[in-house]
Amino acid sequence: MSFLEKMTKLPKKTKLQIGAAAVLLVVIGIAAAVFGWRMQQEQTDLECLQMATIQQNIGDLIEFQEVELPEPIPPIAEQYDDFPEVDFEEQWEINEDVCAWIRISGTHVDYPILRRGDAKSLYDSYYLNVTIEGEEGLPGSIYIEPCNSSEFTDFNTVIYGHNMRVKTMFGDLHGYDNEEYFDEHPYVYIVTPNRSLVYRVASAVYFDDRHIMYTYDHFQEQEARKEYLEALNGNKDSRNKYREDVPITADDRIITMSTCVGGESNRRFLVTAVLIDEQEHKQEEPENEQEEPENEQEEQEEP
Repeated sequence: MSFLEKMTKLPKKTKLQIGAAAVLLVVIGIAAAVFGWRMQQEQTDLECLQMATIQQNIGDLIEFQEVELPEPIPPIAEQYDDFPEVDFEEQWEINEDVCAWIRISGTHVDYPILRRGDAKSLYDSYYLNVTIEGEEGLPGSIYIEPCNSSEFTDFNTVIYGHNMRVKTMFGDLHGYDNEEYFDEHPYVYIVTPNRSLVYRVASAVYFDDRHIMYTYDHFQEQEARKEYLEALNGNKDSRNKYREDVPITADDRIITMSTCVGGESNRRFLVTAVLIDEQEHKQEEPENEQEEPENEQEEQEEP
């Protein structure tokens, strides 16, 4: 007997009970589906609300951080008093060997620095007795040798100049014999076509007349740098002056300003300063760029 035949033979009351049960199951199923849909909708609404709250908090945080951002660092020329402004195009019209400018505020040291572009020797001292205009004789020029980079990127850039009696050129460097002079003239400013540099004077030492770059093999090795610093600090001349608050290490970049000592032909007066600030900038250089001479190891006398 089939299922339908069995159902037709059931009492009427039983049929009504089965129908009611079926309707109830359908209603329960629909209710469950509606309840599940509403729960899912509420969960979705909750997630959207949470996401909106997170985005708002992130937006508030970003806005707060934007307010807290530091101002851009101003150019070095605006941070230090009396920093030189140099028109290299104008200087190159006088002499294309001008590679930089040096200034110590409140002194006569305010000159172009020359570096011979067609030198055949790493230790060329042509500008010791040749002026920027090309005239031979005193006072010569402030200059660096071709063994040093014109951008002052070496560990030690040695700058030469005569000790003139009228205090011009590097004559004023002897003022660092006096400790008060250190406080009154603490900075050395150097400008190249591509960068501005600020140095802090660290020492003033009466040294022998050895050729610094040659003796220490251009400071290519850390050991050579340490030896030079030890030689400066270990010098026993009672006239020497040192700033204990301006240390120098083999990882620093320094300049050594070298000039003569009156009446002592075998001595040099060295004022050493350490780089403390630097900014790069760009300016077009002349067409005939300075060439690096071949690495000739030959000894030359310093001014």
